[in-house]
Amino acid sequence: LEAKRRLGGRTGSFSLPAVAGAAEPVESIDYCQHVAMSCCTNLRQFIDWLGQSEHWLEHRELHFLSSRGEYQRLRPLPLLPAPLHIGHWLLRWPNLSWFDRLAVARGLFAMWRLRLSDALEEVPAMQWLEQHGQTASSLQHFWSTIMVSALGAELEAVNLAAATKVIQDGFLKHREA
Repeated sequence: LEAKRRLGGRTGSFSLPAVAGAAEPVESIDYCQHVAMSCCTNLRQFIDWLGQSEHWLEHRELHFLSSRGEYQRLRPLPLLPAPLHIGHWLLRWPNLSWFDRLAVARGLFAMWRLRLSDALEEVPAMQWLEQHGQTASSLQHFWSTIMVSALGAELEAVNLAAATKVIQDGFLKHREA
């Protein structure tokens, strides 16, 4: 069964014109499992099992494009423990006011404290984020960017279990995720 109406499920790509701050014009952007983070241990095991490890490239940073096409390169700060190693991201994240940044920080902290369970699969992530004080701008420019990049789905289609897994395992639990 596919998650979308086309083969590939949540994997795919889309095209953009040249992006401000990028070294070269961007023609095609891949999303979902074209790129995996170090926390994707089962995927890495599968790649090893298929004998494709030589095609696995490790990079120490993530690349995002804001909804306005602003480029953001993210990497952990050296020597700081998780989750402090990514605190500077929030200060530089494009299109957010200081009020939005504070809302995102509160949302990240609340999500960090959640315990993953089957019950979270029944809660829409958007609803939970709104109930936890996220602004319209933070939802559009931060949370949606992260969820579309990680899950290949719009924030409105993501449940709280999936969103929490991405945030906790991918960003907050340890520096090497």
